Amino acid sequence: MKNKWDQLKKDWKLWRELKGREMGLGWDPIGKTILALEDWWKECLKVLPSARKFQFAGISRELEEKLCMMLS
Repeated sequence: MKNKWDQLKKDWKLWRELKGREMGLGWDPIGKTILALEDWWKECLKVLPSARKFQFAGISRELEEKLCMMLS
């Protein structure tokens, strides 16, 4: 259980850092991920290579709110 909690915290921090990198990014409600140009993702993944998992599957807004309450 502790391993899952620790991984959730790491993913949450990474997600927040990814979202905070630039203002004005779009949101895909179906894929629940950030809408950005391919060039933006390439540059971002150079700095945050572990963020690749969020390029095509993200965190829903409801879960994001819950994680914010639990981990902030």
